[in-house]
Amino acid sequence: MSSSPSDAPLFRERLTPSPAVWFLTVIFGGSFGIIMIPLSLRLAAFVAVAACVGLCVWMWNLSPVIEVSAQHFRAGRASIDASLLGEADAPTREESASLMSTGYAPLAYHCTRAWVADTVRVQVADPADPTPYWLVSSRRPQELVSALREARGKALAE
Repeated sequence: MSSSPSDAPLFRERLTPSPAVWFLTVIFGGSFGIIMIPLSLRLAAFVAVAACVGLCVWMWNLSPVIEVSAQHFRAGRASIDASLLGEADAPTREESASLMSTGYAPLAYHCTRAWVADTVRVQVADPADPTPYWLVSSRRPQELVSALREARGKALAE
């Protein structure tokens, strides 16, 4: 199956944990080995390594992918057609914190991670969709906003 140029991503980012979270994951995995030391040092080492690897794979799989192509915007498991996208903006960190707490809209779609402070808000222009906007974490919010505007422009031009 060949991909057309329009399927090529305009933006792609995986929201992997920060180095501090990876460090804590490894420490937590290693602590499982400590529990096994009274039984066997070899078993303890094996359990520690297996737990570290298993937890790191689990953390990687929990890291959503944010992707924009000419046809779709995908954030984690959710996807929306680019022609249904409204305006996109990058709220300040204070505005983002408000959108995730006191200003929380229950129908909004959130794909956020605590280890990524910046977000992008994308309005949903589909009148049949009750979702007012998507709030998505991004380490490169300005690039994501630009890609969303480009995808929306291309979709509306078709």
